[in-house]
Parts: sequence; C-alpha cells; structure tokens
Amino acid sequence: MVCGGTVTENTFIREVSKCVFSQQQAITVEDISKIYLSLCKLICLTLKSSQSVLLPGLGTFKVSHRLHASCVYPSESLFPVFIFGTRYSGQRQDPLPPGHHQSGNVPMPNYAWIESDIGLPMKIIKRVVAELMRALGKHVLAGRSVDVEFCHVGKLQRVQKDKTLRFLFYTDLLWPPLADENR
Repeated sequence: MVCGGTVTENTFIREVSKCVFSQQQAITVEDISKIYLSLCKLICLTLKSSQSVLLPGLGTFKVSHRLHASCVYPSESLFPVFIFGTRYSGQRQDPLPPGHHQSGNVPMPNYAWIESDIGLPMKIIKRVVAELMRALGKHVLAGRSVDVEFCHVGKLQRVQKDKTLRFLFYTDLLWPPLADENR
C-alpha cells in the first residue's frame, strides 16, 4: 500500500503479486511484469494500426482524427487518445482535444497475442490484466499521485499540484510522423 508516495507501475505490479489469485497460481512479480510489458506492446501495436483497445476497468485507447474548427470533415492527422472509463467521471481530467471524433465498439485486448508473446496461459493473463487495472484504478479513485509508464505508449499521470489526471503519449505515436522521422 502506498501512503503519500507516487504510484508507479511497480506499485500495482507488486500489489497484484500479493493477491490471492497470484498466490494460489504461483504467479511471480516477474510473470506479472511480463504480462504488463506485453500488454503495453500490444497497445502500441494496436494504436499504430489505427485500432482501439479497451483496458477492462480503466479506459480505452483510441486513434482519433483531428477535426479543425472551420472544417466539417476530419483531417488525415491522426492522434492517440485515452478515454477514462465512466467510473472515473468524478476525477478531474484533461479534456479531450477539440474536435475529437470517436466511433464504433472497442475490443478487449487480444489475449491470444499476449499468450503467444510470453507463453503464459490465457486464463492467467486475463485475470492478471483485470487485477492490474483494478489495482491501478483503486489508486486513481483514491486521488493519489500517479506516474505510470505504459512502455512504448506514454504515461498516465496525476500531479498533486493540480490533481488533474492525464495520459501523455510519446511523440512516436503521433501522426503524421514528425518531419525528421521521415528521413
């Protein structure tokens, strides 16, 4: 349990390793870390293929078109967004970018892909992902400072100074790519 400190991915990975399911199934901190890193890799690949993915109990990663104020149609510029689940509606959050456009149903993570990536059984992966999101959500709802890295994707942050919850994406997930990346 974190008392006054900043919550990182290591915080809730350790917490999940101590839960009853992890103890009963002999799931180690290393196993949980592998699942989390593979989930982050999956999120990155999903976003780069302009798809969306729902993290159960936390929110949705989506790719959105920019809709400029004077334009009716979305532009070719795509950008990633993270939309917190409805249970976080009482939390102060950065607003979605102007002109944010979203549509369609959002699939759950591709657990079979994670299974093939790390070699752990799918039923364990599903349960651990749910436990990870539940543990992270608990800290978010408690209003704690969070600085959680989603490798290859970005960071979920809440700084106690302004208490605003935000997801900051890494620049290599922005479309179109930056000019020097095309060289």
